[in-house]
Amino acid sequence: MFQQQATNRVIQFNLLLILIVTLVSNVHSQSGSVIVAWDPNQEPDLAGYLIYYGTVSGNYKEEIDVHNTTNYKLERLALNTTYYLAMRAYDLSGNLSDFSEEVNFNINDETQPVRIESTLDKAYNFPNPFNPKKEQTQIRYFLEKTSDISLEIFDIRYNLVRTIRESSGQPAGEYIQDVWDGRDEKGQFVATGVYFCKITAADKIRVIKIAVIYQD
Repeated sequence: MFQQQATNRVIQFNLLLILIVTLVSNVHSQSGSVIVAWDPNQEPDLAGYLIYYGTVSGNYKEEIDVHNTTNYKLERLALNTTYYLAMRAYDLSGNLSDFSEEVNFNINDETQPVRIESTLDKAYNFPNPFNPKKEQTQIRYFLEKTSDISLEIFDIRYNLVRTIRESSGQPAGEYIQDVWDGRDEKGQFVATGVYFCKITAADKIRVIKIAVIYQD
């Protein structure tokens, strides 16, 4: 089993579940399989991925190291049973990312390929890239239900740069009022480069990439 290190990394996942029902040879029982696929991450020191799943939300009894691949087939899954799945990535130093957003699926005889998405996936910022000396970037997101919410900016080394929002009991709806002015917690402009905005709402996490440039 992969051992967790002290440092967690902020990595975005875009999971695609392709559900395929298969029959086992025993005529008295059936089982299903699911192909889990995801967009590859671009970090140069990325070493691989871990898949976690189980039949209780947030309590994953199975852990599989799938190494540096972008799809994996889970087999011998019980039909008509809800499974919960999440992923983490790890780098060459053994650092683990945060958990991806949890997805769930239930395989039955009528299962079709499906993409699992959350309305939090609609989060984005505009303009992007942006020039902090001339403008701010607006962070937009949608909450499905009343949730605690946090918006945090990280640099490319996954150091916390700025906390934009920490709110409890934020009502469901679309939000467009949060902005980042390109400054850190000390009020200093950040350097040109790529930054990440981590949006956490209830049990869901979305990370969007923000580019900062300075032009005359």
